[in-house]
Parts: sequence; structure tokens; C-alpha cells
Amino acid sequence: MASLRPVISAPAPRMRAVPRFADRRRKSATWPCPHPSTFSILVVFELHDIVLQLSGELDIASTVHLDKCVQVALDEHPRRLIVDASGLEFADVVGLGCLLRTCRKAERVNAEVVLASPNALLRRLIDAAGVANRFRIR
Repeated sequence: MASLRPVISAPAPRMRAVPRFADRRRKSATWPCPHPSTFSILVVFELHDIVLQLSGELDIASTVHLDKCVQVALDEHPRRLIVDASGLEFADVVGLGCLLRTCRKAERVNAEVVLASPNALLRRLIDAAGVANRFRIR
């Protein structure tokens, strides 16, 4: 008579999530801004995230370009949209309004907005407007 032994099978291999931007890993592109421009955006694709590296002046003349760039980036459905503000030399309330629109657009596609390295001027604007809770700031 055959003995009944429990059948032990090997655990199924864990599937790794394929990075959303694996085909563009660590590639970057520049967003076209009018020439001469005091504002520029470098777009970097990192695994599941998109980084927008801003430099120059974020004011009424540049917010149109940032809005368009944000929309194109969010059409890719990133997990996080990281706005690197370390290169900003100037930002005003119109620029802050553009960043707040970015948050609202990102919420619609379930993306998190991270504001990285805001300078002292941008931090004062955020604090004065009382909107620090809208961003994850690092």
C-alpha cells in the first residue's frame, strides 16, 4: 500500500514589476521653450518616475511651457512626477499657481508630485500661501 505523503511544491517565482519606462531608462529630453528663454526644463525618465528639472525663472512667461510639459509627462502615467526646483533662480505667485495646477492634474492620474530642492524664495511663497500640504517636499 502506498503511503500518502503531502505533495510539497516549490513556491511560484515572484514576478518583478517591469519598470514603466524601462525602454527609456535614464534617458532625458529637453522641453522646447522659446528662444531667447530665461527658463528651461530637462525631462528625465527614471524607472517609474518622471523628473522635471527646472532652471531659470518660473513666472508668467514660462508657466505656459511648464503646463504643457506637465501634461505630456502625465500622459505617460508615471508613479511620481518629481519637480526638481534646485535650478530655479526666481519664482512668483503665478509660478506657484502653476505648481498647484500640476498637483491637481497629477491627482487625476493617481501620480504623486514631489517638489525637490525648492530654494528659499519658493519655500517662502509656499509657506505664505499655506499650501505646503499639497506637495511632498524633499
